[in-house]
Amino acid sequence: MSGENLNFDELRKIDSLSDYNIDQAIQIIGSLGDFSYDRNSLKGIKHALSLSEQIKDKPLNDVQEAYFHYTIGNLWSYKHKIENPKEQNKWPWESEEFEKIIINLRKALHLLKQNRYKEKYYYCQINTNLGNHLSHLGRIIGAVEYWNECIQVDENFGMALGNLGHGLMQYSRIVYDKGHKAILLKVAYDHLNKALKLNITVEALKGFKKCIKHITSILDEDFLEEESTLDNWDLGDTESEKIYRRWVLEKNLFLNPLNDIGSHTIAARDILHLPNIVTDIETNPFHHGLFNVIKQEFISARYLFYESDITEKNNEIHFSDKDNLLYDTLDYSCHSLSVEKMKVAYESAYSTFDKIAFFINEYFNLGIPERRVSFRTVWYKNDRLRDEFAQNKNWPLRGLYWLSKDFFENNKEFKECLEPDAQKLNEIRNHLEHKYLKVHLFAGAMTSTYSSDDLAYSISRSELHAKTLRILKLSRAAIMYLSFAVHVEEQFRDKGRDSSTISVPLPLTELIEHLRY
Repeated sequence: MSGENLNFDELRKIDSLSDYNIDQAIQIIGSLGDFSYDRNSLKGIKHALSLSEQIKDKPLNDVQEAYFHYTIGNLWSYKHKIENPKEQNKWPWESEEFEKIIINLRKALHLLKQNRYKEKYYYCQINTNLGNHLSHLGRIIGAVEYWNECIQVDENFGMALGNLGHGLMQYSRIVYDKGHKAILLKVAYDHLNKALKLNITVEALKGFKKCIKHITSILDEDFLEEESTLDNWDLGDTESEKIYRRWVLEKNLFLNPLNDIGSHTIAARDILHLPNIVTDIETNPFHHGLFNVIKQEFISARYLFYESDITEKNNEIHFSDKDNLLYDTLDYSCHSLSVEKMKVAYESAYSTFDKIAFFINEYFNLGIPERRVSFRTVWYKNDRLRDEFAQNKNWPLRGLYWLSKDFFENNKEFKECLEPDAQKLNEIRNHLEHKYLKVHLFAGAMTSTYSSDDLAYSISRSELHAKTLRILKLSRAAIMYLSFAVHVEEQFRDKGRDSSTISVPLPLTELIEHLRY
C-alpha cells in the first residue's frame, strides 16, 4: 500500500516506514501532518515529526530532499499554530518552531532552485510559505522578495499574489507617509482582486475578501480604480543620472517603500527618513542627525558598488591603476580600483548594522556602554533577550531582530541554511577589515595548484559581487525597519502619554542640495 489513500486512523498507526519507498514515506508524513492539523491533533503532528527521523539521513535526490524539508517545515508550522491559537495576544519574539520552519523552507528552496520551472508548484508554494512566515516575524521587505520570486516563475500563482496583497496592506500600517500608505494599499487591492480569480484555498478566499473590504473602507473607489501613474516621474537631469537611478530601481535599493512594489519611477528617490519624535525638553535630539549619517553612508556605498559594477561590465581600466607594479601570483587574483570600490561598498554597508544598534541603544534607553554596543549584542542581556523587547508588539522592530539572526545566530543549522548569497557575510567582513581577502577572476582559480594561500580568504569576483549586493539589500531593509520601528514606537508612546502634556514642535528644514559637495 502506497499510503496515498490511507485515512487519518490508518496513518497514525504507522510506526515504521521501512516498508515504503522514499516518495511514499514523505507522502505519509505529509498526509499525517495535514490530517492532524485539520483535526487540531498535536499528538498526530508530533508522531509525524517522529516518523520523519526515520528517513532524514537516507540518501535522497535533490527533489525528494526538497519536498522532505518542505513537509517538515509545514509540520513545524502546524505545531506552532496548534500550540499558539491566540499568538497575537502573546507576541513572542523567539520561537523554536519558527527557526525550524525557516531552516527547512530555506533548505527546500535552495535544493529546488535549479529545478524551479520543472517543479514549479512546489517552488512557488515554498516561496509563498517562506514569505508568509517572514512577514509574520516582521521582515516584510524580505517577504515581498519571496512572493515576487514566486510570481516571476508563475504570474498566476494565486496564493502568492493574495499574500503579497495582504503583506502590502500590513506594510502600509507601519509607513508614516500618508501618500505612500495610499499607494501601497492600491497596489495591494489590485493583487488581492487578481488572486480572487485564481486557484486559492477557501480559507484564503475569505481572508483576501476581508482585506479588500478593509481597503475599500479607507480609500475612495475612484482612486482604487484609476489608471496607475507610478511611472510618470523624472529620473534626473543627465543621462548618467537617469542610468544610475534606473539601475538602483531595478536592484531594489532606494530607501523608499515604493521601491518594494516594483521598479516604478515614482520610487526613484531616497525619501525615507524618521517620523516625528517626541523627547523631553532637556534631551538633545540626536535621532535625525544619526539617521542622516546612516542614510548617507548607505547611499554612498550603493554608488561605489554601482561604479564597480559598470566598470566591470565595460572592462574599463582606471588611470589610477596604471604604472602600478604588482606581481602575478598565478591564481588570477584581481587588483583594481573597481574591486576596491566593491570592497569598500561591502564594508560600509555592513557597518550600517552597528550604527543601527547604536541608535536602538539610545532610543530605547537600554544603557549598554557604547564600546559594547553592536548589532550582535544590542538585543540581549545576560545572554537572554532583553525585557524591553520580549513582549514588545513592535512588528518592524521584531523584523530587525530576526534580520540580525542571518548574521549572528549561533544555531549551526540555521547558519547553514541561509540563502547561498547570504552565507558567510560576517566572515567576509572580518577578512576585509582585519585579515586578507583575495578576489579571483573566476571560481576555478581558487582551487588551482598555484593558488594555495593559507593566509587568504579566497572568493571569486562574481561571488563577491553577489554578496555585496546582498549586504546592500539587507542594509537597506535594516534602515527601513529602523524608521518603521520608531514610527510604531512613537505611536505607542503617544497613547501612553498624559493628555495634559504640552508638546512644542521643533521644525526641521531640508538640507539644501547645493551644500552637498
